[in-house]
Amino acid sequence: MDATNSPGTPSELFGGLLIALCIAIALYGVTLVQTYIYSLKSGKDPIWMKSLVGAVCLLETAHFISVMRLLYFTTIIIPDPKNLALRESIDWSIPLGLICQALIIGLVQGFYVLRLWLLSKRFKILVFGTPAVVLFRVVSLIVVAGESIRTPAWMAFIRQHEPSIKITMAAAIVANSVIAISFAYYTRQGVPIATTRQRHTDNSQTPMTYLLHSGALAALISIIAICTFLRMENTLVFVGLIAIENHLYANSLLGLLDSRPSAQPRRHLDGTTIEFSSAFFTLSDLSTTSSGIQSIGSMPKHNSTLRAKGVSPPL
Repeated sequence: MDATNSPGTPSELFGGLLIALCIAIALYGVTLVQTYIYSLKSGKDPIWMKSLVGAVCLLETAHFISVMRLLYFTTIIIPDPKNLALRESIDWSIPLGLICQALIIGLVQGFYVLRLWLLSKRFKILVFGTPAVVLFRVVSLIVVAGESIRTPAWMAFIRQHEPSIKITMAAAIVANSVIAISFAYYTRQGVPIATTRQRHTDNSQTPMTYLLHSGALAALISIIAICTFLRMENTLVFVGLIAIENHLYANSLLGLLDSRPSAQPRRHLDGTTIEFSSAFFTLSDLSTTSSGIQSIGSMPKHNSTLRAKGVSPPL
């Protein structure tokens, strides 16, 4: 974005932003539905996982409030002839939304990094590299939020802090892409089926479910956001894309948790009873972490015996 130019007309400045904000509002509705589904299936989950989902849902609600306030600001307050001077101002909803997004990213991508650490058998590059990028991104978002309070005019803010904004958005692309590509790699590896000990790739991992559950869609939106920031002058559409990206984090986490296989096994055509697992959840040699936290989707040790007797194991 060329911040040296004067701002465009209200339709140029806010038109794309309004469309993106409407999409973000719809994604919040999806988050509520996913949270309700999770509440029905979370009876066996540990307290830390329920607390994670609860915290993400609360932060999503706070972010939704900031989106609604920004929508009200751009559609009701700014068009009023008495408030033309506010057209270039940064509303308080912007720093609120950025802080909420930073916290959501820390929780969701921290969870994903934990899963990759387990799936990779504690691969050191993933242990130290990806968390460092995620932490840098969280801190940079909070810094940008603080600077938006100190510089309450859009063009002045972009002109003064353009390098920081670019670095923050680039960090988003790196973190999202590393996590998405890593999940793609481990999904392609396949996982053991509990009863037959064969290796099988879960057919439920279609390109669409992978795109949603791995954070790949958020990575795509982050790339589009930085492209619009760099190439589309006199528009704030990149702000709306960042809001969409934030809701996609919660959607991907909840979609991942809600898609866990049921305790009811599936039957093959030849009558063999098997239970499919997802590379996102189960590896037979990673049932617990060194700190005693049970890996997501792992089975109790006696489940193989139960399946051999024709009894469905518990969740």
